[in-house]
Amino acid sequence: MTKIRKIFFLLTAMVTIVACGEEVYENFLPDVHVDFRFDLSYPPYTQLRDIYPNAIKVKEREAGYDLHGIILVRMSEGDFRAYDATCTRNVQAETSALTLSTDRFTAHCPKCGAEYAVQQAGAYEKNGKNRLQQYRVLAVNEYIKHVVN
Repeated sequence: MTKIRKIFFLLTAMVTIVACGEEVYENFLPDVHVDFRFDLSYPPYTQLRDIYPNAIKVKEREAGYDLHGIILVRMSEGDFRAYDATCTRNVQAETSALTLSTDRFTAHCPKCGAEYAVQQAGAYEKNGKNRLQQYRVLAVNEYIKHVVN
């Protein structure tokens, strides 16, 4: 073997080993256009103003995949997250709108029973590999935030 072939073989082996060690999470929902602003001084968003971690479900029948709505989560003082309120299991079949638990820590699918931990970064399914589709939340100012994908 020539020196170049040995180096190429070594690099290929290293890339394969590194790639195999990472968990791969897929986005199961097709992309949909999401673009809205919310103001923390107006209901129902006032619930997110002072208390964190906290979560609310908004924009039902207006935004998200199949118009299931958006789950807004305030993780800390300056950290807001936005997730599609659509279950990521069996997207090709029938999808279901998630409901937010009364403690606002989990989102629940009434069809398949999946639960997603919305108060944890990534909103991963409990006991599973799926996670909710996440959208960006940009700060316009202290009270107004912009959700966009």
